[in-house]
Amino acid sequence: MDRIDSVKGAVISLERTRILDAPPERVWSWMCDAQRLPLFRLNVFHADARCDDDSLGVGSRVEIVHRLGLARETRIARITTLQPFEIAWSELKSEGDDWFPHSQRFILRPDAAGGCEVVNTLRGKFHVAGARWWLLPPYRLLAPSILDAENRGIARAVG
Repeated sequence: MDRIDSVKGAVISLERTRILDAPPERVWSWMCDAQRLPLFRLNVFHADARCDDDSLGVGSRVEIVHRLGLARETRIARITTLQPFEIAWSELKSEGDDWFPHSQRFILRPDAAGGCEVVNTLRGKFHVAGARWWLLPPYRLLAPSILDAENRGIARAVG
């Protein structure tokens, strides 16, 4: 089920899914590698990611350097949920006003064939003047392909 759930004003909620041929335990182990942080490096805008913790847990902070064209921006992802087959975080700009506070969640759903489905959800709100008229329309076109690329990256990594 791939859809944009709702777009109200400058708020976006998007969910994309993909069936993986890998067992959920292998996918989960890859997703939660605190040294390599592969899940935090999937996004095309993420130039680097680092965490001071030896393992990820609720409250862990992951510093993510974003590349937005020529500009760079550091954001802090704080893990809000970490339980078997589900990880979520909120992501905020490390300094100054945040133009796009957002959260992301990945859930793995085991299937009868021994593989799993990955559910990738993004929610956020643009805090930019007039964003719903000039920023949201192109983002609505771009965001699904970004989440699809993340899901493809997971499939390649664990495949």
